[in-house]
Amino acid sequence: MAHYTSQAQVTRLIRDLTSGGEFTEASSPTLTDVNAFMQDVANEIDSALKAAGYTTPVTLADSPEAYNYLGVANASGAAALILGSMPGESWAVLQQGVVANTRRQYLEKRLQDAITRIEGQLLPAEFSDQIQERFIIGSEKDKDGNTKLPFFTRGGFDNPGSRSLTEA
Repeated sequence: MAHYTSQAQVTRLIRDLTSGGEFTEASSPTLTDVNAFMQDVANEIDSALKAAGYTTPVTLADSPEAYNYLGVANASGAAALILGSMPGESWAVLQQGVVANTRRQYLEKRLQDAITRIEGQLLPAEFSDQIQERFIIGSEKDKDGNTKLPFFTRGGFDNPGSRSLTEA
């Protein structure tokens, strides 16, 4: 699976934790750790997207606005995980409804806001065809090919807006 962000985007948020402005295999956390954090957050985002009925992964070609938005959320979440791995930041956990006081809490809140937006289906991305499988769709004909009579019809000129049962 791919993530929605890059090491450079994560580093931009927490540059002061790096030596020379980038993560390496000799830094703490290592470049491998940073990539794992980015992937963990991308998996969380994809899980929320799937649960809300979106097509995953969201691609830049299909939905540029959604992809860029998810990139910021992915970078923020990964940066929060990196800060959480640091001894001085690991104790400050963001509680529901609490205003962010630390940089880690602020970054966690950005990710949680994105997850909330996804769950509310407010992301401008494509929906999966699988969500349509949950709907029961009728047809005009039964399994033998006979035309079905509708349950209700509108008496257009009798009383506008009224409905009456069809006689079989």
